[in-house]
Amino acid sequence: MDLYKKIDDNLYVIYTGPEPCEDYINSYLLVSSLKKAVIIDPGPHNSTDKIYRVLKELGLEKSLELIIPTHVHLDHAGASARLAKLTGAAVIAHPRGIPHIKDPRNLWEASRKVQGDIIDAYGRPDDGENIELLEAKDMSILVLDDIELKILHSVGHASHHISILWISRSLLFTGDSAGIYLPEIDVVLPTTPPPFRYEAYMESLKKMIHEKPKTLAYTHKGVRIDGEFLTKHYEQMETWFNILISMDDNSLNDTKYIKMKIAEKDLFLRKYLEMSEEKDCVVNKANLEMTFKGFIEEIKRIKSL
Repeated sequence: MDLYKKIDDNLYVIYTGPEPCEDYINSYLLVSSLKKAVIIDPGPHNSTDKIYRVLKELGLEKSLELIIPTHVHLDHAGASARLAKLTGAAVIAHPRGIPHIKDPRNLWEASRKVQGDIIDAYGRPDDGENIELLEAKDMSILVLDDIELKILHSVGHASHHISILWISRSLLFTGDSAGIYLPEIDVVLPTTPPPFRYEAYMESLKKMIHEKPKTLAYTHKGVRIDGEFLTKHYEQMETWFNILISMDDNSLNDTKYIKMKIAEKDLFLRKYLEMSEEKDCVVNKANLEMTFKGFIEEIKRIKSL
């Protein structure tokens, strides 16, 4: 498939997922009227060369000013340090994420425990000791020529997560704070790997809904022109929670049963489960297994309080 897609003169999607799931990870390239550039979610370390190739093709390799990972998970931020070294761009991230960009050793080991060998397809990030690292403060505004970006701390999926609103376009880059969008069947599904925190996730969704974005740009894996998808996802999360919190311990250990019970109420999950397995990307399958694992662990934690 193509390395990237031009949405318009100021916005590009670069496909940075591992083969054969290139379109599973969307890195977004924003270009100002004066040809200054921003990358949101640069993707895995192993895809750094893809992004740099696109920047060179567009004549922007010396114009990249900011790299903004929504959070430091390997599929979103792994390329940050190396891309910063190649271009001289600054990296801006949630304050809790910055130490993991400086020194990714603990992140790499923790990712191995949660995700297993799939992280080898992403690659081990470079350390970021010698790059410019800036804190992304909640509700702050970043200005690059005519691009104004509003930072929203949107934790829950991860304690170091941010989402970014492109103000003039009413376009919200959600990262993993509002689920995974599957354009082939037009559904959104939760992405709640451990350690997931339900209450924080829902508060973050409320914050994003309050901004009333018209368009949602999901890292996984596409753009949806319908800000109401945030509300639909909020209701979906409530549905999952209410079903799971009512289950006994035996039921919570039966993922197949859980999927069946949730699909009775959640049309999006039902459509996904009805989709042929061959049509889904192996990375997404693994991610959805982690989604159920994280949600179930959070339910068990809440029940134990």
